Formats: sequence, structure tokens, C-alpha cells
Amino acid sequence: MSACSVTARPVPTHQKPAYDDLIQGAATIPTLMADAGDGTPRYVPVTLADRVVGLMAVNAILGALMHQQRPASDNASIFRCSDR
Repeated sequence: MSACSVTARPVPTHQKPAYDDLIQGAATIPTLMADAGDGTPRYVPVTLADRVVGLMAVNAILGALMHQQRPASDNASIFRCSDR
């Protein structure tokens, strides 16, 4: 079982909608739909932002599980950071 939360405890706005239409508009999804269709801008008829966030959460959980299963010597990062 897994749970994803932006905050550790409920906030006053946790029951409010995420306004998927606004997110789609800001990401210019209606324009992409117009280019792919008859030229009329349209929203994707699903809660696209929620689905994308869900996919990101699943990928993060799978990455954590893979990290857990590997020996410590294999968990070295392929990305190196420096303070230069």
C-alpha cells in the first residue's frame, strides 16, 4: 500500500478541485487538440493532470522499490554533482 500527499496533514483546500481545465489550458493542450483535429481547440475529455501525476507517483514508487532491491554497491548514482 502506498499513499502520496503534497502535505503531511490535510490543508483547508484539500477537498477543492484541481481545475484540470486550467492546467490543460496553461499547457496549451487545447491548441494541440486543434492541430490534431478539425482546428477547433478542445480540452482532453479526461482528468489529464491527475493521470499524469498518478503515473509519476507510480514511477517514483517503482524506482524506490528497485533501489531497495539492489545491493548497496550498485546504488551509486550515474549522475555526479559537484559544487564547482
